Amino acid sequence: MYYTHLLSAAFAAVVLASPTPQTVESASIDPPKEIMLKGGKAIVLPSHEKRDIQLAGGSWAKVSDAHDDDSLAVRLTKRGADKISSCGPKSGWIPVEDRGEYMYQAMWGYRSAVSAFCSRVSNAMNVDGSFGPLVVAAQSRISVTIRWQDDSQNVKDDLRGNRVGLKGEQPGHVEFEVNNKRDKGASNDYTMNEENCKTYLMHMAATNQGCYGPNNRDTKGGTWQMEDNKLTFHALPASDAEDVNTPPHDGLRA
Repeated sequence: MYYTHLLSAAFAAVVLASPTPQTVESASIDPPKEIMLKGGKAIVLPSHEKRDIQLAGGSWAKVSDAHDDDSLAVRLTKRGADKISSCGPKSGWIPVEDRGEYMYQAMWGYRSAVSAFCSRVSNAMNVDGSFGPLVVAAQSRISVTIRWQDDSQNVKDDLRGNRVGLKGEQPGHVEFEVNNKRDKGASNDYTMNEENCKTYLMHMAATNQGCYGPNNRDTKGGTWQMEDNKLTFHALPASDAEDVNTPPHDGLRA
């Protein structure tokens, strides 16, 4: 077992607590140039690793400080006092199941996008090259955009496999976020679990919930809230305008 720490002023730090889990924490000091391993060994990191974590499937998890969900009010419509605290925008309707085609591949619906996200955050890359579940430190959040079956960089679109498709077979993506607002401390870190992740996010596609559209069997996504809003899972579908890969809408977040 080894421990590594990476601190960042603008983003989060990474802590690897074993050969498998990878932890992210926030901090308010200048980032060091190296990760120190147990035994005094230092590993110099590329700049992007100071804020991003590589996941399986070519995705990167962006790490930053935890935020208050009210900052998402511009994008979410508040619901009643159940565990689904909000639904996504009307512009983000996405079929629950795969529907339509893009480049002769089935377009992914909400369920497939959720499965991809939960699988990828359960397989984050450690410094030693191994993969294991991501650990979201208290007072931190992770953000991951799922657009393709293969979200790796420098891959031609016709080789990426399935693509997320919104209502009307619009090419799109789903912005996922896990927000851990528990009090700071290792005992309040949250380890991603693939099956639990799927269970939480699929509540927004439940037929008896307001985020679900029974006529078209689709969902707007939304927020699953736990522990009196101390731990939240977000899934926000969005269209890729003019079929161009657009970045996550982080500019609308506080």
